Amino acid sequence: MASTSRPQERKRLLRVFEFFVNHLDDKAFISSVFRDCAFSVVRAVKYDGLCGPACKILREICEKALRQEDIKAVLCSILHDIVSALPYSQGGVSAAGLLDFVRWVVTSPSLESAVRDLDPFDDTPEFAEINAVHRRLRGDAGWSNELLKFVRNQQRHAASSLTTTLLSRLRHFSQQLQAQKQELIAMLNGDDTQRKLIAELVWLLIKQSQTSSEDVKLQIGECLGEIGFLDPSTLGEIRAEDPNPYLVAGGDANKSILQLLDTYLTDPDVSVVEVASATIKAVLGTTAGARACLQLENEQQRFLQPFTWGSTAAQSPSQLAQRTLSQIDDVKVWIPEQNSYCEWLQQLTFILAAHPTQDKVLQLCGPVCLHKLQFAEFLFPRLILNIVETGDQQLTQQLTHFFKILLSTANPHKESVLLVLHTLNFLRNSHCSKSKKSSSWFWDTPFWRDLSLLDVANAALRCSAYLTSLLYVELHCQKQLLPQAVRLGVPADDEQAINAILLVIFSNISEPDSPT
Repeated sequence: MASTSRPQERKRLLRVFEFFVNHLDDKAFISSVFRDCAFSVVRAVKYDGLCGPACKILREICEKALRQEDIKAVLCSILHDIVSALPYSQGGVSAAGLLDFVRWVVTSPSLESAVRDLDPFDDTPEFAEINAVHRRLRGDAGWSNELLKFVRNQQRHAASSLTTTLLSRLRHFSQQLQAQKQELIAMLNGDDTQRKLIAELVWLLIKQSQTSSEDVKLQIGECLGEIGFLDPSTLGEIRAEDPNPYLVAGGDANKSILQLLDTYLTDPDVSVVEVASATIKAVLGTTAGARACLQLENEQQRFLQPFTWGSTAAQSPSQLAQRTLSQIDDVKVWIPEQNSYCEWLQQLTFILAAHPTQDKVLQLCGPVCLHKLQFAEFLFPRLILNIVETGDQQLTQQLTHFFKILLSTANPHKESVLLVLHTLNFLRNSHCSKSKKSSSWFWDTPFWRDLSLLDVANAALRCSAYLTSLLYVELHCQKQLLPQAVRLGVPADDEQAINAILLVIFSNISEPDSPT
């Protein structure tokens, strides 16, 4: 349907799809088939003339799911994604069909528990009845629970929600903030759990504003403005959790890869779904991928089950993506220059994945990087680690050289500097976890040997990453003061540079003894 621009052809394909859905028996209507059918119809809703018929088919699919207890549980778990992906800006008869579907959802007794977790709908006359039912089901859960629900929904669904849905969620939350300022103050003065939740909220809103449209940024500004009367310095020592657990170092990378790829199977972009499907099948064709699949939750395993049927040996990246590979040692590939951060990183990560590494799964995931920045950010530090661990001295020295360029003042792109800092922390933590019982230091390995830790500290300072800068200053001093013949103290030039860095750091962190 996405490959044709002819309205009549799309209508014909939708009728064929409806015929297929109506003739699915209960044995064939498994979890993965239901989810694929539901989101295929959701993608069709946006096309002119298809909203009404598509919503009718979507309701039939959901009613079919409610007749099977295990599929009903799947529907409840993905209902938020389905409802938030619908284009509520449709008009005329199309809007009537969409409203009929939403009205059926919120009034269905079998879906009450899932409806409570839905975001409020637009405060318009068309949604008046729906909002009344929704408010009745939600009840008065208390401001603390409402705040927790908003944070969780923002973590799980912000990236996949349509702009209109995201705006509606933010507008409603802004109104809540206006009415609950006293409760917000009470939470800030409460225990660490409540204060941490507020810190996480602020962090999430700021993070969301970096990748949103202007309308969403303005609405996020409204929310932050309502929180602005709070003293931000009181939140300085509260560590907000990263809302994207896949970007956190550690854990099973292959398991996280499968979890991310599974979320892409419901992406609005059909090309993303296609490349994710091909990659999942290839990954599950490897021993490491099949082992990681067994570590997933039962529901996720059921979603991926069809990809294991007839699974063959994994394909090479060149078979998965017909694209000319640039040489990994080309300096132009490593410097953002005129390209946007997104385009630069996606291309670079794809090229790195095509290079032979110790991890076959990482190689197979390269094509996905061309479609998803989030996936490229996840894969980049792991690809660097695998290349470093191959033991290729010449290539390792080249990587060090490119990292030094990215960290230098000649690179004005802050996002790429932050990526390099994240990657260096990932490499450092990986080395430390593997050498706990040995006396080796990470800076004695070939990759770190020619990399100045003081340069890393300066790069972190330019990105306002003051605590990261402080960490590398301390590591630099520790390296210089080790009891070795060639390390008898901190050089005078280094001492001046260190003092200058420390002055900036302590002037910008919540430290009682810092200079004003």
